[in-house]
Amino acid sequence: MNQQGLRAQWLLLKASLYKMQCKLTFIILLILILSNLVYGLGVSPGKFLVDFKPNLTTSFEMGVYNYPAKNQDVDVYVSYSELDKDVVSEFRNVISLEKTELTFTQQEGMKTLNVSINLPQGFSKAGVHELRVGAMPSMRNSREGVSVVAGNEIRVLINVSAEYASDKFAKIKRLIIENFNANDVKEGEKSNITLLVKSESDETLTGVFGVIKVLRNGTEIATLKTENISLEPQEEKTLKVVFNTGVLQASTLILTAEVFYDSKSEKANGVLNILGNTEKRNFPWWWILIILLLIIIIILLIIWLRRKEKEEQSKQPKQSQQSS
Repeated sequence: MNQQGLRAQWLLLKASLYKMQCKLTFIILLILILSNLVYGLGVSPGKFLVDFKPNLTTSFEMGVYNYPAKNQDVDVYVSYSELDKDVVSEFRNVISLEKTELTFTQQEGMKTLNVSINLPQGFSKAGVHELRVGAMPSMRNSREGVSVVAGNEIRVLINVSAEYASDKFAKIKRLIIENFNANDVKEGEKSNITLLVKSESDETLTGVFGVIKVLRNGTEIATLKTENISLEPQEEKTLKVVFNTGVLQASTLILTAEVFYDSKSEKANGVLNILGNTEKRNFPWWWILIILLLIIIIILLIIWLRRKEKEEQSKQPKQSQQSS
């Protein structure tokens, strides 16, 4: 290979090394910058196991680690995300925290709090049920940098044997639609559509709302959504929505309603009648009376005129006899 070729290869190699050096420098600078922004939290123990016994009360000490140590606020929480959604309500009050907020300074690397576990008489399902207790930077720290939340939850495992599981411990979550109504309106008017719902649950139902579909001749022409409400056990409330008939002509519309709550729903059907604008007015009774009186007066007048005419005719022969 000639000298020019070797020189060209050397220049290409040098350029490549320079690009790699620039990239490496950029990565190192980026790591150094982020290292001042990124912080994390740790918790202990990693796991806490409880063998279920009716009405058992126990507890453990939770450690929260502020590493690297800095000034920050921390929220402590209970998570039910690992539970079967059908039993979440049964575990709502099982874990209670001594504190839900912690404040660290740069001199504090660890703090502890008590986590209490209060078990009921039983659960509806057997098996190992997993809850989690965790710590995360408070939203008040969001302006301070990037939060890295990793490995900051304690697994709380509650082992329920079949002998302590029964349907009688299940929390009932049920809702019924007692009435579905849409008032009849004339063309161009607005109809008030209402759904009367009642809770038959053992606990509060939140995020209850209805979706109503409006169909004409089998074709969906509108979808309406009601407001969101909450229902206490055995409470009744009305979901409301307004439908504007607009340019729709007189007809009967089919309504299908579905009320959503706690990942469940209830359905109902109804109708909305749009009436034509031709108004049927009731004839006033006093007009009928006036017409009857006029007819009677006319009849009496005719009778009076005929009598008078007869009287005049009867007088004429008498006058002719007297003149003769």
